[in-house]
Amino acid sequence: LSIKSNHCNDNLTEIIGRLKGAVKRHNGGILAFCPSHDDRKGRSLAVSLGRENQVLMHCFAGCSIHEITQ
Repeated sequence: LSIKSNHCNDNLTEIIGRLKGAVKRHNGGILAFCPSHDDRKGRSLAVSLGRENQVLMHCFAGCSIHEITQ
């Protein structure tokens, strides 16, 4: 998966490189398999950049940010 690398996207690019099955979403974000649970049926982890270039992560299966980042 290729994302234009610039200063704002460095953290996002590094995180995406650590995730399995990352694909681009139509809104510019990323969907990937969540690393904190057995994510076999579909990609449940949404990753994107926030307004202030912070990396946002949300697992639709309910995993906390602490579980995701372990």
